[in-house]
Amino acid sequence: MKFNHLLAIAAILCVDGVLSNPVPAKTQVQDAVPANDTIVFGDQFLRCEQAPNCEVYIDERFGKSVRFKKGMEPGTPAYNETIARYQHLSARAPPVVGVGVGDNRINYGTTQQPHDVIWVLWDFCKQFNCGNSYIYKSTQRVANTVAAGYWGTETHWYSMIVHAEASYSGYEQRDKMIKSILALSRLGVTSEWVNWKTYQYNGQNSYVSGSGSIQEFTQSDYYQITLYQGDVGSPMLADMKVWIGSDFSQPTRGGCELILSVLGQAASLINPIIGIPVEAIKNAFC
Repeated sequence: MKFNHLLAIAAILCVDGVLSNPVPAKTQVQDAVPANDTIVFGDQFLRCEQAPNCEVYIDERFGKSVRFKKGMEPGTPAYNETIARYQHLSARAPPVVGVGVGDNRINYGTTQQPHDVIWVLWDFCKQFNCGNSYIYKSTQRVANTVAAGYWGTETHWYSMIVHAEASYSGYEQRDKMIKSILALSRLGVTSEWVNWKTYQYNGQNSYVSGSGSIQEFTQSDYYQITLYQGDVGSPMLADMKVWIGSDFSQPTRGGCELILSVLGQAASLINPIIGIPVEAIKNAFC
């Protein structure tokens, strides 16, 4: 099974209060498939294993990950009881926010920049969760011509697919998490102008039937924001995972250069969004 290799930024943040797989529908043209790797998320697994309402599990798309224990998500009586029972931990240690960014890169095409695609989170993330919806956004990229009698390259319409799994406490917390993910999606974006040219044979010779160039944007295909009440052993407060797929192409390997670039700017972005001072920030992999 092919997994994305997820790198993580473990961000330690001081808080005053308590704060399925987009499977390609068609693959006419595919980029190189990433290596068979699993998630690396620093001390998040330790935090989850020690948290009373969190569990580590194997995600069929990405490998090892974290989530709320069933029946202990925000909005449930069990969640409220757990938070109240461990409220004293928030006084001993500041809550912790984990910021995850995937090191795989996906082509967002020309008509949508990454944050424009991820903006659909506002449409299907409600009071306590994001449901289990897949949202499609149209875009274009250059690929081989597939029409009979033609060859070369041309622009193709296809869809970006956004899927989110999230649990949080109300709209205020949802807004902060979505805004944080949108801010991260603006970092590390690369773009290039791609030329295309289509040829046709008229029975005697070939001629150019069309040509042009479009600007294509590339960015990460995974983002995650996770919030714990305090130090190791405290409950999980919120978690939002966002996958961006495509019905046209697969992601390609990115690497540490992208992650380190995002890491250097993440604190200054998330600080004003969540409204908290940053105590420290560390990278668990690169």
